[in-house]
Amino acid sequence: SQPLMRLVEKSPAEGAYTSVHVATAPELRGVGGKYFVHCTAVQMPAAAENVEQCERLWELSEALTVKAGAGS
Repeated sequence: SQPLMRLVEKSPAEGAYTSVHVATAPELRGVGGKYFVHCTAVQMPAAAENVEQCERLWELSEALTVKAGAGS
C-alpha cells in the first residue's frame, strides 16, 4: 500500500468490527433499520433515503455486474 492509504485503510477485522458488533451485541437485540458507523447509530445520509437514486444505483449495479460477468 501507499503510505497515505495506510492512514485510512482498515484490516479485514477492523472493517468487519462494526457489523459484527451490531449483529452480536446483547444491548442491540431487536434494533433494526439503523445505520451504524464505528459501532454508533448515526443518521443515514440523505442520498440513502432517496428512493429514485437508490433504484438507479441498483439498476446500474445490475448492469455492471452482468457486463463484468460476460467478460469472464
